[in-house]
Amino acid sequence: MQGQIYLSPEVTRSALAPVTAVHKASISQREREVLALLAAGKRSREIAGHLHLSTATVEVHRRNIMRKLGLRTVAELTHYAIREGLVSL
Repeated sequence: MQGQIYLSPEVTRSALAPVTAVHKASISQREREVLALLAAGKRSREIAGHLHLSTATVEVHRRNIMRKLGLRTVAELTHYAIREGLVSL
């Protein structure tokens, strides 16, 4: 296969499980809530109202989540949230 390495989905999941566990553990429960709402398409103001937080606090949570997970865009956050089962399609 042209010198490339190919792994089955089962092997890939197994190999990435420790990394995924670290990522899950590295964000707080509140950050998971904010992430799920962001991934569901909610705006910071809506999330703030839903969670009884200030909009600035939601933005701080978003920045912290992105830093902790090494993500740069809301699209990457959404992809992560879907992959981790925080939201569904």
